Amino acid sequence: MEMILGIVLLLTAVVAANVVHLVYPKIPLSIYQIIAGILLASLPTEATNFTMHPELFMMVIIAPLMFNDGQNQSFRYLSSNIKSILSMTVGLALVTVLITGSFLHWLQPETFSLALAFMLAAIVTPTDAVAVKSITTNMKVPKNVNGALEYESLFNDASGIVLLDLALETYRSGQFSLGHGIWIFVYVFFGGIIFGAVLGSLLISLRTSLMRKHVDIGSIVIPINVMTPIVVYWLAEELHLSGILAVVAAGVVHSILYDRMRLTSTKVQMSTTTIWNIISDALNGLVFVLLGVMLPQVLGRTSWQNLGAIVALAFAIYIITTLLRFLWVRFKFVNIQSTNLNRDSLLMALGGIHGTITLALAFSLPVLINNHQFAFRNSMILIAAIVILISIAVGAIGYPIILPPKSKSYSKSEF
Repeated sequence: MEMILGIVLLLTAVVAANVVHLVYPKIPLSIYQIIAGILLASLPTEATNFTMHPELFMMVIIAPLMFNDGQNQSFRYLSSNIKSILSMTVGLALVTVLITGSFLHWLQPETFSLALAFMLAAIVTPTDAVAVKSITTNMKVPKNVNGALEYESLFNDASGIVLLDLALETYRSGQFSLGHGIWIFVYVFFGGIIFGAVLGSLLISLRTSLMRKHVDIGSIVIPINVMTPIVVYWLAEELHLSGILAVVAAGVVHSILYDRMRLTSTKVQMSTTTIWNIISDALNGLVFVLLGVMLPQVLGRTSWQNLGAIVALAFAIYIITTLLRFLWVRFKFVNIQSTNLNRDSLLMALGGIHGTITLALAFSLPVLINNHQFAFRNSMILIAAIVILISIAVGAIGYPIILPPKSKSYSKSEF
C-alpha cells in the first residue's frame, strides 16, 4: 500500500510542478520539479522513503525516454552529421573523463585513486537535452546548436555508462588493460547500436505485417510500441551490450518509417504521438522529482564538515567540464556549421546540462565492493547531484542573457 501511495505522491508532485510552471514560467520546470521532490520528502510518511534500484530505474524510466527521443529524430540529419556526433559523444566524452579524472587525482591523490576519479568523471559526462529544452522553451536557439545538443545527449549517455563500468571494474580488480578496455568499449558501444537496429527492424516488420492485414489495430500495435524500449533494453543488457544505445538505435529505426508514413494509419500515428508525449513528460518529471526526494536523504548522511569540500569539488568539476566543451567547439574539434563560433561555443558549453543519466549512474554505484562497504558512494552521489543543480542554474541564468526571446507570429490585436 505504501508503494502505491508513494507513486501517487510522485505523480502528484509532477503535476503540481507543471501547474506552478504554467503560472510562472520564468524558472525552468526542472527546478520546480526538484523543489516539489524536496517538499515531498518532508512529508511525515514512510511512503516517500524510496530506495533507488538502478537497473529498474534505467529499464522503466530511462529506456523509454531514450527510445522516444530516438524515434523523434531525423535519420537523414543523423547520417549526414555522423562525424560531428561521434566527435561529441565519443571523442569529447573520453577527453572529459581523462582530463577531469586526472585533475581529481592530482587535487586529492589520497582520496581519489585514478580509478575512483575516472568513475566520478564518467558519471558527470552524460548531458540531458530535455533539461536544456525546459530552460530554452521561450528562446530562439540556433538550429545547429539545438541539433548538436540533442544528438549528443542521445549517444553520450552510453559513453558515460561504458566508461563508468570500465573504471568500476578497474577499481574492483586494481588492474587495467588498455587493449581489453578498448575491446569492451567497442563491443558494448557499437554492439548495442547494431543489436538495437536489428531488433527494432524486426519489431517494425511485425507491426507492418499486422497493419497490412488489419487496418485499425491500434490496441495491438501501440502497446507493442510502448513495450519496445523495455524489451530491447533488457535483451541488450542480457548480452552485456549497451541497453541505452540499443533503445536509441531502435528508436531511430522507427523514425525512418515514421518519415515515410508507411507504418501506421493516421489515427494510430496520432494516438501513438499523444501517448508518447504523455509518457515522456511524466517520466522526465519523475526523474527530477526523485532527485529532489533523494537530496535530503543524501545530505542527511553527509557531515557538515565535509559538505563545503564536496560543494567546492562539484563546482570545480562543473567548471572543467564546461570549459572543455567550450574549447572543443571553439577550436573546431567538432563542426557544428556555425556562423558565430564564439557565441555557439558558449551556447554548447552552457548546454552541457546534466540530468537523468547522471542521476541514474550515481545511484547505480554498488553499496559493497569486494565484500567491503563502498565508503565513497554517498559522497559521489551528492557531488553528482550538486553538479546537476549547478548546470541547471547556470543554464537558466546564462541562456536568457545570450539568446533573444521567441517572437510571436501575431500581434496582440490579431490575437
